[in-house]
Amino acid sequence: MDTIKANQIVHGLLAKTGDYENSPHLLPENVQHVRTVFLDIFKRAGIQPNYCLSNCLDLGCGTGFMYEVLKDIGLKSYIGIDITAEMLSVCKRKFLGVDVRIGDATCLSFSDKEFTLVTNYSFLDHLDNVRPVFEEAFRTLKDGGVFYSGLIPNADFSINLHRANESHCEFIQDSLRTSLSREMDSMFDNGSIYKDKYGMDPGILQLAEPQKTLHFGLSLDDLSALLKEIGFSRVIVSPNWYYGQRELKGEYTRMKIVEEYLASCGSVSQQMFKYFDFFAIK
Repeated sequence: MDTIKANQIVHGLLAKTGDYENSPHLLPENVQHVRTVFLDIFKRAGIQPNYCLSNCLDLGCGTGFMYEVLKDIGLKSYIGIDITAEMLSVCKRKFLGVDVRIGDATCLSFSDKEFTLVTNYSFLDHLDNVRPVFEEAFRTLKDGGVFYSGLIPNADFSINLHRANESHCEFIQDSLRTSLSREMDSMFDNGSIYKDKYGMDPGILQLAEPQKTLHFGLSLDDLSALLKEIGFSRVIVSPNWYYGQRELKGEYTRMKIVEEYLASCGSVSQQMFKYFDFFAIK
């Protein structure tokens, strides 16, 4: 079984049961969060929204998360591709008339310089090799176009978790210690959850998420270097979901203060964030 087939099995099952629609990243507050990130990047990077949102290709579109994000901030044209037919069926029911198609993001059928925006969300960790997707995104983007990737598992965060989990030190303040076990389970033990809930072989989920299971996520620095090697002129990173953030969900002001402080530290705090997004400009 290859990675594509494993993903079709996993995501086909989630689409059929309806459980995918209960994913945390589909919650309204996360949809709004990603919209806000886009609007902020437009302003900070001097990107013209009317141009960027004029023609979007969404890779691994699933049930239409990125369409939901962009449709209310000026999106004019959208095509989504995915390898799992069941996910596309759900997307078509949610968004009548949306243009979604079966397609492989590593070998696109579109012309050179056809799109102004290429997106993906919760996608890169499901690939054996991200380079072909990056190259196809670059090829199909017009000059000045933007390649966006969201909810990328951060390898620096995962490695930091492993070190913390193996630490023999006792700290004066360690009130978030319980978060460590929960994060370790969510990052590295999802296979047992799928086995208990669906009777699925844990190996299928591991095969469907090779960047997580083999590399503990993706390296922000390595991805940025690769994008620039391919030809993107600028790569802007937006970190997402810091360690212990769940404990502050009921205290929005405190949660945002911590988030803004850590984000302001740039690369110094990158290992504190579970995920990151990037915007690569051609």
